[in-house]
Amino acid sequence: MAKGRMINTRISQSTAFASLSQPARELFLLLIPHLDDHGKMLGGSGIVKDLVVPLIPFWTQARIEKALGEIDKKTNLKRFRVGPQWFIHSLKWEEHQTIRADRTKADILPSHPSHIDNQTDNQVATKPPQDDSESADMREQTGGMKEKEKFKEKEKEKANGANGAAPSRKIPDSKIRAMERIVDAWNDMARHQDPPLERVIDLGKKRRDDMLARLAEKPDVTWWLEVILSVPYKCRPGAEWRPTFGWLVAKEGHALECLEARRAAPVNGNGASNSLVERLARV
Repeated sequence: MAKGRMINTRISQSTAFASLSQPARELFLLLIPHLDDHGKMLGGSGIVKDLVVPLIPFWTQARIEKALGEIDKKTNLKRFRVGPQWFIHSLKWEEHQTIRADRTKADILPSHPSHIDNQTDNQVATKPPQDDSESADMREQTGGMKEKEKFKEKEKEKANGANGAAPSRKIPDSKIRAMERIVDAWNDMARHQDPPLERVIDLGKKRRDDMLARLAEKPDVTWWLEVILSVPYKCRPGAEWRPTFGWLVAKEGHALECLEARRAAPVNGNGASNSLVERLARV
């Protein structure tokens, strides 16, 4: 995620913004830097507390819930649910932000229902650059888009049979898209840890089979995005062992361990979790 976002001067003339209560106006402004390249973020009140206002005692989860409801009702910054998970989406993001196409990361979070028709199946907003001479810095800035394309191609080849070889089993396109979104989310999370966690370039047969088994048990991709946001809670400072994607999908219990670790995480005096999650690029 970018370190900051632009606030257009037109906000001073916005009747919708002016109609907000003072607390809602404050939270509205504080949310903007945390929205991703597509104007989205996870919208649970606990996540907003952890990411947006971790050091402000005033902002309890109850007050966050109330302010988010007011913001949703009066502005174009909408909060909505997909299954059990809350999301936030700025419906006029492109009108107020200028983001270079070659730096736009994959769109892995769902859109507000009013924008569903504008989403592609795999929610990728831009194609990765094709210049083989692209620098390592640019590859990092574009969020590993080439890695994502390679992963996508490899998985399609393995699913459908490459070079005339018969596929081990036919994988539905919907499953491939789900795997792409989950791997994208893992890689975005992994590179923002210190030190970075291991990224996924090629699933390989075992991890692919394990992932398909986990998707059969838990087909809701948004549930897996929540799990991936919880993975950093399994990281212990100075510990030799660190979670890998292979470990995560090896057993259903491992995903549950991440969620439980997040819920059991100690909180500081202001009610914010002490975790690297607040440094994530996506969730």
